[in-house]
Amino acid sequence: MSNPPSLIHDPRMRTFLTLWIGQLQSMVCSALTGFGLSVWIYQRTGSATQFAMNSLFMVVTGLVIGQVSGAIADRWDRKRMLFAADFGMALNTIALATLLLLGRLEVWHIYLITVSGAVFNSFRWPAMNGIIVQITPPDRLSRANGLMFTGETASSVLAPLLAGTLMVAIGLPGILIVDAVSFFVFLAILLIIRIPRIMPPARDRKPSLTGDIAEGWAFVYRRPGLVGLLGFSALSNFLFGIVEVLFTPLVLGAGSVALLGWSSTIAASGMLAGGLLMSAWAGPKRRVRFFFAMVAVQGVLAIAVGISPIIPLIMAGAAGYMFVFPLLGSTQQALWQTRVPHHMQGRISAVRNTVSTAATPLAFALAGPLADRVFRPLLVAGGGLDGTLVGRVLGTGPDRGIGLLFVVMGLLSITAAALAYLHPRIRHVEQELAVVIDDKQPSAPAEALA
Repeated sequence: MSNPPSLIHDPRMRTFLTLWIGQLQSMVCSALTGFGLSVWIYQRTGSATQFAMNSLFMVVTGLVIGQVSGAIADRWDRKRMLFAADFGMALNTIALATLLLLGRLEVWHIYLITVSGAVFNSFRWPAMNGIIVQITPPDRLSRANGLMFTGETASSVLAPLLAGTLMVAIGLPGILIVDAVSFFVFLAILLIIRIPRIMPPARDRKPSLTGDIAEGWAFVYRRPGLVGLLGFSALSNFLFGIVEVLFTPLVLGAGSVALLGWSSTIAASGMLAGGLLMSAWAGPKRRVRFFFAMVAVQGVLAIAVGISPIIPLIMAGAAGYMFVFPLLGSTQQALWQTRVPHHMQGRISAVRNTVSTAATPLAFALAGPLADRVFRPLLVAGGGLDGTLVGRVLGTGPDRGIGLLFVVMGLLSITAAALAYLHPRIRHVEQELAVVIDDKQPSAPAEALA
């Protein structure tokens, strides 16, 4: 049997690739804006609190309106919804550039526009997720999701590298103008591509918006396998969130700021490589088994990062840890996409995002106290584990408690993955749930919207 064509040569993927290219250039420019605004806030205020507040406003806004935007994405035409969201984000960027050029920009302006942008983004991503499922052949979903992860990672890697040069060459106003232009390039692409309209099933009475939201939660609740998978994902995000936020102090405890920069770059490169692999691979046939195996592998890598302050081991473990992320995310995304009907993709995406996003701020809030008050005292000289086997293996010092926390998070991840996989409803979720989006089903009505 011949190998399937690559994404570039697959004629069924042309619409997706066109959309992805437009998205990629816009994401890179938006990442430049985010980097530049963060620098501007910190230089203007000198306050770490005000610096962090911008990210907090963005996360909280997404949590508050995520359910509403997901339900609306299933009610409205997704192409028009995506167009409106990106147009609004372009206007936000133009407003920032205007205020900056006039010398009127204040920190509270950025907070306000961050909240506005988070609102638009909350509508944008459910619409985008639904469109990807509509225009991508089912046997290419894992590859398409891998390419989306690649784009996100590429923007986060390129932005810091480019932003320093561009801040000197054209300044923050120039970066904002470039970002606004990138939005309009994406909007132009969106206007010319064809996206089929998905019509929901006929009903005697159209439910309310709250009814649509409740239907999304009920869809998951009635399927124990999906409930278990979602609960495990939230737990996994919590454990890995603690690892993520404490990576910087762990590396700084073993080396310098320059080492942190190299470690972060190598870790991001690992994630980029994982995204490229998924974009070239059709994905595993047994997605649930692969997903839990990768979580266990990531747990092992977290242990490798924390177990010793040896620099090459930390870098290799971090690169491998981040390499696994796109494999996990793409596989799980494809599983949900093929088990959720087209007309419910927005609501179910919002349910998943709400549960997983809620776990991350909790991890960020608990990571510091756990490291400082619980684990750090255990591995200082004269601490509770000094002189024990654990102390001899991990070593003692002011930052080895964070290494112990990495080891504990890794062990918990491995244990949780094993226990979840042993649960029959989770292990057999692929077999128990019908594939509602597959090649045997007729395609959606191709009512093009120019």
